Amino acid sequence: LIIIVEGATIQSVKLVGDNNNYMNVRSSTRYELRCSYKTGFDDPVQSVRWYKNQQHVYTWNFGETIATALGDLGGRVAISGENLQNLKFNKNLALNLAGNYTCEVVSAKETVKSKPFPLVVLDIHKCSYITDIPSDDFLTDVNLLGDIPKEPHNDKEDLNCTLIWNFKSPAIFPRPNVTCGYYSYLHDDVVSSLPSGLTMQLLTNGSWQAGIEHIHVPISEIPRAERLGCAVSVPDTSYKRVVKFEDNFIIDHMSCPSEFLDPTYRLDFTFEGGDRNCRGDMAPLSTTEPLILDMECMGGDIAVFKNGTVLASWSAELACDATDFSWRYMMNGEMQGKVNDPANEIPMCLPNGNSGSNIPAPFFAILVAFYILGGF
Repeated sequence: LIIIVEGATIQSVKLVGDNNNYMNVRSSTRYELRCSYKTGFDDPVQSVRWYKNQQHVYTWNFGETIATALGDLGGRVAISGENLQNLKFNKNLALNLAGNYTCEVVSAKETVKSKPFPLVVLDIHKCSYITDIPSDDFLTDVNLLGDIPKEPHNDKEDLNCTLIWNFKSPAIFPRPNVTCGYYSYLHDDVVSSLPSGLTMQLLTNGSWQAGIEHIHVPISEIPRAERLGCAVSVPDTSYKRVVKFEDNFIIDHMSCPSEFLDPTYRLDFTFEGGDRNCRGDMAPLSTTEPLILDMECMGGDIAVFKNGTVLASWSAELACDATDFSWRYMMNGEMQGKVNDPANEIPMCLPNGNSGSNIPAPFFAILVAFYILGGF
């Protein structure tokens, strides 16, 4: 018969109460710092002690129904009841409970200690996040506002296509990390930040509040399928909130993407049955009738396609389909197949280097090659 005698070991120290790795002093959750251990059958536990930042703060002796809490834990943890080897925090939490906690198990034969457990305590005020873009800042016509005082702006800003952004977080302790910029639905996070405008205010109780006030953001600068948003996290914890502004199609209207109408393509075009939004994309005015777009390379220009094809002239008629907001070719007044890849199916118009333009022929050849290779 071989008997293997195991010594005392501490298996884990973990915080229980919710799915987070921190305590919020304003939460109604009953948090518990649990010390799981085991000892040999002939090596009974005599006591469990807790240390906070290497200072003795709690003792429970095996078989007793009362424990002793000292220092910062006095009045903050239960000292009677069951499972007194664990720290069972009361509802009157305080920020000074934060620290590195060590569980010490004393058996008849030995004493073992856990690795320090970093307990983080947050103070997150219960007020909600506030993020909005005031509707009266979408100025369709400044003259209609009468004597209502409006946001100062410069002459270069498009009053119809400029957002004025406000954001405010609840009070948080310790100081959070805050990034405000463009929220991506693909990543469910803020993927890029605005260069300025975010402020961090230190309140009298030591907590912090993040805010943005009246930041002007042109809609054309917001990437497609992204929104204005802020990500708030607290270092060394699982706490994170991502707050985005739901714009009800203010930023991204239902429209047909129209990057090829950028002036760099040099397309001459006219359209009817619709309008252009703040991004320059086309959208039909009717839900049943398409927008019709006529395009051609201006006189003297040649059409250069991404696949290397060069045409002396080019024109096309497209329709922005109101049912799925896709571009379709038009023929004899009827919609045909979709324009699946506008970047390759619609050319860039370049001055013809052999038709009396001011561009020297060698440089013109380089310009064409540069476009085909994706330089534009």
